[in-house]
Amino acid sequence: MTMQAAPTMRGPEGASFSTIWGHEEAVAHLQTAISDGQLSHAYLFEGIPGVGKRTLAYAFARSLFQRDGAEDEHLFLTGNHPDFVCVRSEKEGGSLSKDLVREKVVLDIDKRPYRASRKIYLIEGADRMTPEAQNTLLKTIEEPPAYGLILLTSDKASALLPTILSRVVKITLAPLPASLIEEKLLTRGVSPETARLASVYAGGSPGRALSLCEDEDFTSMRKALYDCLSRLPSMPVSDALSAGTALFDTYKGREDALLDLIGLWIRDLSVLQASGDSTRVLSTDYLPALRTLSTSPGATRTRTDGISTGAGAYTLTALTRLSTLVTDTRKRLNSNVSRDLTLDFLLLGLRDPRRLELL
Repeated sequence: MTMQAAPTMRGPEGASFSTIWGHEEAVAHLQTAISDGQLSHAYLFEGIPGVGKRTLAYAFARSLFQRDGAEDEHLFLTGNHPDFVCVRSEKEGGSLSKDLVREKVVLDIDKRPYRASRKIYLIEGADRMTPEAQNTLLKTIEEPPAYGLILLTSDKASALLPTILSRVVKITLAPLPASLIEEKLLTRGVSPETARLASVYAGGSPGRALSLCEDEDFTSMRKALYDCLSRLPSMPVSDALSAGTALFDTYKGREDALLDLIGLWIRDLSVLQASGDSTRVLSTDYLPALRTLSTSPGATRTRTDGISTGAGAYTLTALTRLSTLVTDTRKRLNSNVSRDLTLDFLLLGLRDPRRLELL
């Protein structure tokens, strides 16, 4: 499989309600609020990373500025509207401090709009506001001036103070169906094979799917991993551990992506083991290897050197436990548990999953 670059997208400033992928109910709610003049003073857009929160917030803001006139819409689209303030951490994933929120929102909102009918504040990653920053925002979000509109985006709304949550209209964006993401990718010129894999791998996040289509390194990483997984059951234990560890070392820092791909590999094996339906397999370029590994446990081979291999030993019970093992591995790699021991246990399970049935 060869990944290809997706056509370049305009930034979220160019978003409109018509360009939103899915989320019809949320779009309809906002459009109705605008047309009826029943806007709240604050909205929270929550959902998994890349699901479209920021894009929808920008589409909402654009629609409001559009009502003020073509010039206001143009200024917004070019990122130059004086009545739109975006608050984000300078460091990716960094916290939003009390001073930042105070300067960008609390003190600024008392100044009337320069040219539009309202001032719009977008706080990206609002769950990363420190408790002090949230408390600083609280009075403003309780009683903003009539022209003030505060938009928050959050991957984890539970990290916000209850006093903040009780004062916003919450718009929850659910993960999108893989079929919808695949359809949208195809309309952007992505190849069918890439679109199918990216849509499933994305886990409901169109942003993640688009990033994947532009990630050339992902192609080589996936090939190296799946080549390794194809051979693993027929390798001596020492060779299997060495090959697997070398692969994880090569792609150090991308363990989550590797584990996601292993999860899809297990998913394909489960499909073949349960039904034999190859049309539901995602990694069609590895179908021969997947078929071999998903054969009856009775097909387990013994090499000439006397080493029993795990080929054909991927029973549904073992695959279920292997999925749990992948989840546990992810947790362990993000904690202080020994990385080497964690990976060894995963690789041994992948090489011969029958051991997992004994646990």
